[in-house]
Amino acid sequence: MHRCVGSFQARMMFECMVREVLNRMPDYEVNHEAAERYQSVGVVNGWISIPATFTPGRKIGASTMDDFEIL
Repeated sequence: MHRCVGSFQARMMFECMVREVLNRMPDYEVNHEAAERYQSVGVVNGWISIPATFTPGRKIGASTMDDFEIL
């Protein structure tokens, strides 16, 4: 097994992204009975699927690639 030089930054960015997404969905509910775990993925276990529901709100930020400004 190896460690990528950017793995710590990637982990931090992923954690920040998940936190921001969940902050925008304060009423999300996970369907625990329908969630599926991998049996085994080497030394790492994870999820095949985690079904969730939430109340949609207004969109925030750019909605299409046309909305992004290219510098």
